[in-house]
Amino acid sequence: MYLDFGLDQVIHANEIIAIIDKKSIESSTELNDLLKRYNHHSIHQPNGTYKSIIITKKQVYFSPFTSNTLKKRSEQGLY
Repeated sequence: MYLDFGLDQVIHANEIIAIIDKKSIESSTELNDLLKRYNHHSIHQPNGTYKSIIITKKQVYFSPFTSNTLKKRSEQGLY
């Protein structure tokens, strides 16, 4: 199953390690440090805004959708 996480980008569900909402990222120094370390392996949204991030073994993706929306999409099995 694949998950569409915005702007015509999809990822295989088996690759996802975590989906984290923006509020959690902003309130955690550990998550901010992680994002800084993986900045060169990150796929950002063109307009620079995001509501959640998707972490895989190889990449960190910034999504315009909330973590709840991504969860619902993954449960529907449509993507």
